[in-house]
Amino acid sequence: MRQQVNLYSAELRPVKEPLNAITFFILVVLSVFLVLGFALYGQQQNDKLQARLAATEAQNASLEQLVTSQQARVQAMAPDPALEAAIQRVTETILRRQSLLAKMETLVSHHQPVFSARMTALAKQIPEGLWLTRVHLGVAPEQVRLHGKAQRAALVPAYLQGLGQEPAFIGETFSEFQVSRPEDGAQRQVIEFQVATQSDSEAGS
Repeated sequence: MRQQVNLYSAELRPVKEPLNAITFFILVVLSVFLVLGFALYGQQQNDKLQARLAATEAQNASLEQLVTSQQARVQAMAPDPALEAAIQRVTETILRRQSLLAKMETLVSHHQPVFSARMTALAKQIPEGLWLTRVHLGVAPEQVRLHGKAQRAALVPAYLQGLGQEPAFIGETFSEFQVSRPEDGAQRQVIEFQVATQSDSEAGS
């Protein structure tokens, strides 16, 4: 006679411990503060760029005054090859600085609104049970890379679908998608994810 013994008793089964409500609330608050921190950092970077732009414009104005005074001296005396060469070098410097100013003005006027719109969309679409741990916003190309955690894997595609409805993300595709579960037993109740966008022009190349 054989006797079967079931060794897989209820006491040996792994117990799933739900996230503490206070812990989950803290994680959500930290996620919101992270997004706001990135927005503040972007504003500080824009202020620095504006300051550099103003300093470059001041230098450019000083060089233009120098060229004007040198041209007046040339007209009042016989042509001096060395002086003409110096004026030519200064003029070329002004042209280079004007090109730089144009690029900086384009950067300030075009990319800052996009940056702010994307940060707003990222914060707006965060669902309950998902939080971001790292945000990277590229300028050229305009790429977004997100790192975060979620209580359920289904929350990640739902979040990305919500972002796809935002005007700031229209015309882009999330081409990179990675999901993993931490090895630490205490953290295995959540998943970690990484996603990145790719513009349509890059996707089609």
